[in-house]
Amino acid sequence: MRSPGGGKPVSYKPHTATKMKDRMKVLWFAPYPVSRLQPFPGGCAPFRSEHPAPWVVNLSEALAANHPDIELHIAVINENARRPFSIQRNGIHYHVVKLRYDLPLGKHWPPFQWDVVTKYRKARARLCQIAETVNPDVIHAFGTEYLYAVAAKDSNLPYLVYMQGIVHKLIEAMPGNKWFRFKLPLEKEVLDHCRYYIAETAFGEEFVRETVPGATVWRVANSVTPAYFEVRHEPKVHDRLLFVGNILHGKGVNELLAAADQNGWGLTVVGGNGSSYAQALMEQYKHNPNIRWTGRIPVAEVTALMKEHDAFVLPSYMDTSPYALAEAMAAGLPVVASRVGGIPDMVTDGETGILVEPKSVESLAKGIKRLYADPKKMLKMGAEARRVALEKFLPERNARILVEAYQQVLNERDGRKL
Repeated sequence: MRSPGGGKPVSYKPHTATKMKDRMKVLWFAPYPVSRLQPFPGGCAPFRSEHPAPWVVNLSEALAANHPDIELHIAVINENARRPFSIQRNGIHYHVVKLRYDLPLGKHWPPFQWDVVTKYRKARARLCQIAETVNPDVIHAFGTEYLYAVAAKDSNLPYLVYMQGIVHKLIEAMPGNKWFRFKLPLEKEVLDHCRYYIAETAFGEEFVRETVPGATVWRVANSVTPAYFEVRHEPKVHDRLLFVGNILHGKGVNELLAAADQNGWGLTVVGGNGSSYAQALMEQYKHNPNIRWTGRIPVAEVTALMKEHDAFVLPSYMDTSPYALAEAMAAGLPVVASRVGGIPDMVTDGETGILVEPKSVESLAKGIKRLYADPKKMLKMGAEARRVALEKFLPERNARILVEAYQQVLNERDGRKL
């Protein structure tokens, strides 16, 4: 039997364990970092860059460790594996899809572009085949900006969608971004069909309720890696600011570099610096020895840096719920960030950080000066940020909410059958 979307079937071995009547089977369609599963069957090609997606990893591990009544499966599209495979690790069943592209335009049209134009038809079909084999009680899809949510819709099984970056809002803030235009129809397709949603902030919840009348929405904040909660600071000022994230135009890195350069502040920029945009910024500010560029570094190195910096700065043009900001709060850093999207739901101005206007070097500089004007209050803000993070960003807390959401989806489905 072919799944929705067509394409040749991919063979996956069914899970052999007997499903207990009181055990719920949940299938995630999620951008899980496949590199964490090595070694795996068939080996892998030289690894291409993949996002570590710590919010997915942390939440899945908390769910598996604390809820034995849940049988968790995760299906992920990935280009690094040499062949599709299913594997079980640490109580979680992983299903990795390796796609082959047959492109009419050959080398002149990269595969990812062609797949976006076709709305991920082949990948959606592969995920539906996994769903048919696993036969879950409910599917949990991560993000409307990629294929996972539309694949969940195609499956015709009960599903809910975890809202991540909201394409409708991103394209308003950055109208020149062509990829948002490609991805907008995917998000519209989801919003036209899905009834159940997970929102990370009040901003995301409000968007869903305004766009999908009658939607059911649960609030699940970012699930932060435990190592960030273990960071401890010396009670002193280091005269250095920290940025962690993708070095993109929409993250406001240019404004941050300008503010730091003009005011003589030390700044450490953590994130992939291989793009032409990042390279241009590095060239522009190479005269300033107080600006350091680390590239991508492991969690242990990021947490070590957080001990040596005064504040985390994120002058984004739009962000629904920036994960790096949640990490910084967990580590006890006060935050200077843009008053956009879901950031005001995470940062309380004057209590856990300073909110500034986006796309403004002047507003950003004023916010940083305001922070440094009262060092004692700055340290108190960091302590309060950690307290808030402990209430919101622990994976175990968020896993409990997810289980409640899954149960409600199934109860309502069964109620409609009666």
